[in-house]
Amino acid sequence: MYRPGALPEDPVETFQRCIWISPHWEDDLEQLVEEATAERVVAGSDWPHYDSLADPVSFAKYLDGMSEGTVRQIMRDNLHALVG
Repeated sequence: MYRPGALPEDPVETFQRCIWISPHWEDDLEQLVEEATAERVVAGSDWPHYDSLADPVSFAKYLDGMSEGTVRQIMRDNLHALVG
């Protein structure tokens, strides 16, 4: 149980600052973005694993319903920020 003031930083803020997530295309991506923020989600691929996408760009179709800016962020900008 988190007690405010017991830690130097809110654990949720620590998580959101330090963790990057590359979800599986079948995950609930809308819920993930809602809870972890779009700034920490990056598109990726486990090709040639049997359950991965052969064309990593096709991951974008699973972001249907998200804004164009959020899709660009997940598909490009976040990884660019991560690796410089």
